[in-house]
Amino acid sequence: MVDLPSLLPAPRATPYWLGDRTPVARQRGREVNNAARGTRAENAIVDELGSYGYDVTRSAASKGAADLVGIHDGEVILVQVKICRPEKSYQQPAPAERRELVRIAARCGALPVVAQRHPGAGSRPGRTSWWQLTGAGPEDRHSWIPTGSVKEGPS
Repeated sequence: MVDLPSLLPAPRATPYWLGDRTPVARQRGREVNNAARGTRAENAIVDELGSYGYDVTRSAASKGAADLVGIHDGEVILVQVKICRPEKSYQQPAPAERRELVRIAARCGALPVVAQRHPGAGSRPGRTSWWQLTGAGPEDRHSWIPTGSVKEGPS
């Protein structure tokens, strides 16, 4: 007779869902998965773009090039939302995401934009950094603001 427990893998010291590569984060004493964090970040960006006069559509559970599509005075933007970690100033979209966002935006005459959501501390709200992609390379970007004009200065 086969001993089934001996065939099972040994238990890990830290369960996989709590290790470093997990979709689980601690927030205000409760566990929140990455999908929920992403939805909150996308909703914050929708609200922010709305305050600038954009009509915005969110692509729920987006696995495509853009998380959001915004329209303002004839300008169309395709937005990829990224959540920045506190230790990083710029969270890059993956190379394939960048190429696809730039390609799709070029096909429809839209601006490819990355909105980086930086977490707030305590009760302080988070902030957003905006970048317009100018190509598929990691440095092909410049600062952008939702009014459609470009911030002056280095990227």
